[in-house]
Order: sequence, then structure tokens, then C-alpha cells
Amino acid sequence: MRDALTIETGGRRGTIATNPPYGERISTISEVEELYRRMGEHFRTLDSWQIYILTSHENFERLYGARADKVRKLYNGMIPCYFYQYYKRKK
Repeated sequence: MRDALTIETGGRRGTIATNPPYGERISTISEVEELYRRMGEHFRTLDSWQIYILTSHENFERLYGARADKVRKLYNGMIPCYFYQYYKRKK
């Protein structure tokens, strides 16, 4: 396990699956929104990597800066969440 904002491709393909804080128990909403923006900026450098993100934030795609290829609605315990899937990466 590593800090997702420090991952580099090293010329390889890879997958990131993350469940970042929602701003409900850990962090504040503003801290979480800044994290989502930073994730979007950094993950765009990962070329053909697949990215999977679970969060309860309904505006995640806007903050992240990219529309997901697929979004599934589900629950994490009793919290309504969205599973954002980014797998159709452009070369």
C-alpha cells in the first residue's frame, strides 16, 4: 500500500483501487475536495492505468476533472456511494 499521489508508472501498466476519505468521519469536506482535485491531476499522468475510486461525493467527477467510463451506485455500510471506474485510457 502506498500514497496514491506518489505513484509513477515506471513504463508499466497498472491499476489503482482506492477508497479515499469522504469527509464524514475522516477529514473535512474542503480537504476531501482538494484531495479529489489532486488525485485527478496526478492520475492523468498515469497514461494507460485503470483507476477505480469509491466515494460518497456526488460531484466527484467534476472535482476529479474527468468523466468516469462507468459509475455504479452502491453502499459502503449504510453510506450511499458511487464506484467510479476509469479504464478506457487514451494513449
